[in-house]
Amino acid sequence: MTDYEFNGAKDWQDFTARQSAMSDSEASGETQQNDLDWELAKEHREIISSMILASVQRKQGDICLLGAGPCNDIELIPMVGHFNRVVMVDWDLASMQEGLAKQEVLPDERFVQLLGADLAGVKDLLDVYARYPTPELMEQLKEAAEQNNPKLDSGKFSVVASTCILSQLMFKIHECVREKNEDFAHLMFNVRKRHIELMLDCLSPGGIGLLITDFVSSDSLPEILKTDRLQQVLQKGIKEQNFFHGMNPQRIHLTFGEESVRQQIDSLEVTSPWRWQTRRRVYACMAFKFQKKVS
Repeated sequence: MTDYEFNGAKDWQDFTARQSAMSDSEASGETQQNDLDWELAKEHREIISSMILASVQRKQGDICLLGAGPCNDIELIPMVGHFNRVVMVDWDLASMQEGLAKQEVLPDERFVQLLGADLAGVKDLLDVYARYPTPELMEQLKEAAEQNNPKLDSGKFSVVASTCILSQLMFKIHECVREKNEDFAHLMFNVRKRHIELMLDCLSPGGIGLLITDFVSSDSLPEILKTDRLQQVLQKGIKEQNFFHGMNPQRIHLTFGEESVRQQIDSLEVTSPWRWQTRRRVYACMAFKFQKKVS
């Protein structure tokens, strides 16, 4: 298991803190491609699994995985052995079921649970807005994002890990709203802040939150493919506004300074970045680790 603790270089931490329907043959091909993505994500998966397992001692509580999807980000068997209960949350139940089958883990109400939920609370509204973009619908969107409550177990988890789902939520907003809309940034902020608040809602006092996310890819920043100076390349990219919509690491860091978040956490740490390789592109990822106050 790759050891990847929260000991990122000081200059990176300082930088991020500054403002700123298929045929049989097609189905077979898709399966092969998914298997390739699984193999390519090995190091990425080991990094994430390592930091999760290092967060709490074995059998010291339950874990909630937000945005679990097909589980390419997580080694599930170690999670089942380390935690009393593993709760996986995603809007796509079939994808999570496929992920369990791929890793030969059986769903069990006592130990492994799957929950279907819209983690942004605006998916259906966004689809409607994309067809009928009215000011009234936008106000509903902003309010729904700010008040999103998917009714997860409140205060029950020793660890809550958001596994590269935040960028997908932001992509959906960009796809349906577009940045020319004057409310685009406001809506992204509401979703980002509420996502962190949701993680805190689920954590027990003293619990650990891990916001793990990709924020740029080799499509727009091809230098990340081969460089041995990843931090420096990414710092330059961020300065040049080269990142996914709503995923500026500096802005994410600032969101932790919002009163509704800040008053609930005791500490905040940031990792150095790493690469996540897929068959189509390479992503740059990082993680924010925070601890919920005991009282």
